[in-house]
Amino acid sequence: LEIVGKDIDYISPMVYPSHYEQNQELDNIRWPDLEPYTIVYKTLLKAKSRIAKVPGYNAKVRPYLQDFTAPWLGKGRYQVYGPEQVKAQIKATYDAGYDEWILWNANNVFTESALVKEKNN
Repeated sequence: LEIVGKDIDYISPMVYPSHYEQNQELDNIRWPDLEPYTIVYKTLLKAKSRIAKVPGYNAKVRPYLQDFTAPWLGKGRYQVYGPEQVKAQIKATYDAGYDEWILWNANNVFTESALVKEKNN
């Protein structure tokens, strides 16, 4: 993370809550998929802290956010991802000080109701 950002314009970490290990180091969260806001927020703050220490870091951070359900985690360890979960990750991205994000769903089926349309003034 610290080295690659000197030579590229953007870095897009995949901060999918479903991909974090149970009881991992971000506040010892038992089932990360059930805590989309906290996982994304804490991950992006940690990344921001790490890259802030690197002189000449040029890359902007544009994280990939989870817009899919991960039933392979097992009963009680995942939740169905819909508007609430997607909105939570988007809010976490903004709250962590970033203003761009990308949704990921391998089937290209996205939760449009989680997105806010801009008003034309």
